[in-house]
Amino acid sequence: WSSEVLSLVRNAYFWEVDTAGNQLPYIDYLQYRDFTQTDVAVMRAINGETDCQARHLGYDSYTVFKENEAAGDYTAQLWLRTSVTGIIFNSTTKDPRLAELFTPREFRIAISLGINRDEMREMLLDGFGTNMQYCPPADSPYYYEKLAKAYIEYDPDRANQMLDDLGYAQRDADGYRLFKDGSGERIRFTSIGTNENMTNFDLMLVDYFKVLGMEMNYRGMDRALLQQLCQANEAEVLTKTVGRTLIPIADT
Repeated sequence: WSSEVLSLVRNAYFWEVDTAGNQLPYIDYLQYRDFTQTDVAVMRAINGETDCQARHLGYDSYTVFKENEAAGDYTAQLWLRTSVTGIIFNSTTKDPRLAELFTPREFRIAISLGINRDEMREMLLDGFGTNMQYCPPADSPYYYEKLAKAYIEYDPDRANQMLDDLGYAQRDADGYRLFKDGSGERIRFTSIGTNENMTNFDLMLVDYFKVLGMEMNYRGMDRALLQQLCQANEAEVLTKTVGRTLIPIADT
């Protein structure tokens, strides 16, 4: 749509009803206001111009929201989410050297050990969140503690040793590991995402990967192009939020 405001009005003649015989939908009127910058959405929220908003309002604004609750006549709430922010390495990437690197289980363990989750939670989430692997949360019937807590401790020394043992012990003058094909080229890969620039999450990953001797770059693009690249197997790495469908009833 071309307008900043999109309004949706309940259809009084909609045929479906719920199990108690109440006509659907329950809500009479919805209004959405478009924005291109997150700061605009934050300002609208703290000014009391928003009735309900979750997407695009992150933990980096949590302190601002709490400080302005009374003035804006709203409540900032922390809800349980089943999502996990993670890194996806494409082991079938068309780059054969990266595919060889990404495929071994030991590589993924090394990466996990090389990420300082406590530091990330403090820097990105104001200390909220839970250190865990890609799995359902603790109050889910599908929770598996052994998987949730596997290799989540920060141990860069062990991580580096594991990468050495995979055959990537050689490094260049800047400390980056070299591919083991004798080319002398450093290990580098590109993460793709829908943000124009690197998020703070990605910037921290760049630092962690540097400690492990690998160079991570970033390429931002619109969602349609990202999906096209993924479907064509052109993606090397993605950093994103995943797992909302792990518990189907969580969002109902």
